[in-house]
Amino acid sequence: MTRRKTKSPSPVGDGGGPGWGWGFLLLAATTLALLLLGVTTWVMAASPGAQQATVAGIFNLHMSNTDSGPPVTQFPTGTSIVYVVFDYYDTANTPIRVVIYSPVGQIIFDKTTHYSTSGTASVGVPGSFPPSPPPTYYLTNVYLEDNPTPADSISWQVAGSAGTPTPTPPTGTGTICALVYEDLDGNQTRDYGESLLAGAVITLTDANRLPLYTYTTDGMHEPHCFPGLTPGDYYVLEKNPPNYSSTTGDTILLTLASGATRYAEFGDRIPVVPTETPTLVATPTRTATPARRLFLPLIMKSFRP
Repeated sequence: MTRRKTKSPSPVGDGGGPGWGWGFLLLAATTLALLLLGVTTWVMAASPGAQQATVAGIFNLHMSNTDSGPPVTQFPTGTSIVYVVFDYYDTANTPIRVVIYSPVGQIIFDKTTHYSTSGTASVGVPGSFPPSPPPTYYLTNVYLEDNPTPADSISWQVAGSAGTPTPTPPTGTGTICALVYEDLDGNQTRDYGESLLAGAVITLTDANRLPLYTYTTDGMHEPHCFPGLTPGDYYVLEKNPPNYSSTTGDTILLTLASGATRYAEFGDRIPVVPTETPTLVATPTRTATPARRLFLPLIMKSFRP
């Protein structure tokens, strides 16, 4: 009987051909897909519209007695209008909310305005402002969008016979202001009810850490400002009052531009001593010892009369 030779089936079909056909096609398709993905990624990265959006913010918050005027921390009795002044940047129809609290914690002003691009805002607040003798004060909070945490805050007072604006610095210079507050909840943010601290030492140095000014806080007249500074980098250092520890850093680096005012806020609090949980000691259980009884044999004798 004659055997018929059969041809082995080809990996690419009945037409025969080299055995690497399907593998080659799969490799080519994968390579082409990767090339297309790389080109698409490169085009998206090169496109200006694909750049990550910047985050809006505010800085240089202060109170003033005139529209866009110098910082004022104490207004005279009888003041009928105050101004909330701050710089904003990278906004795009961004809602910025300004809230002012009275010395007893009531909201006396609440206004939201939408801002775009960058610039300086001045919000006039008319009204009657009763005196706030130390240690009470008014508090201004500024919020970005719907964030419940203030983007910045500042306290101020109404007392005395005249406002005490920070001296206007010479042209081409700037101002750095600093304060120390009691961070009761340790969240590194000054909240309403957290007062200024006395006894902290604030030191302003230049970019080379050479001391320029030193100030000891009294807990009533802060923020304390250092005007007339030439533009550049400055370090603000804080030494805690006795028995306090820091909740924020003790060193803040600020870059000061011409005509600008920068703020440094330090938070301290008395360390929280954890309450020790009493350890329960098991009282050993006494095992009852059976009472021992003494049995005396009773010898009874019979006596005959």
